[in-house]
Amino acid sequence: MGTGYDTINTVLGGEIDWKFLLVLLACKLVLTAIVLGLGLPGGVIGPSLVLGGIAGAILGYFGNTIFSSHAASPSFYVLLGMCAMMGAVLQPPPCSTYGFT
Repeated sequence: MGTGYDTINTVLGGEIDWKFLLVLLACKLVLTAIVLGLGLPGGVIGPSLVLGGIAGAILGYFGNTIFSSHAASPSFYVLLGMCAMMGAVLQPPPCSTYGFT
């Protein structure tokens, strides 16, 4: 199955079409669920980074298509998607736990 870090590099470079990204997102999501459900060693962090990066790339592409003058680079949305997916998977404690408000 692989970690997918080479896929993230390609997505960050903007070298993949959004249609292929949709197929890749669906396949990676299904295969990751199957592998983790079977108890095979596959990890959680690597696939979550790839899934978040692909989802961010898709949303960044459509954001640039619709709001071309106000949207950031699609690579920025890839990184936002990766961070959002890591936050959802790892479920860190809220900032108030550490005294931040």
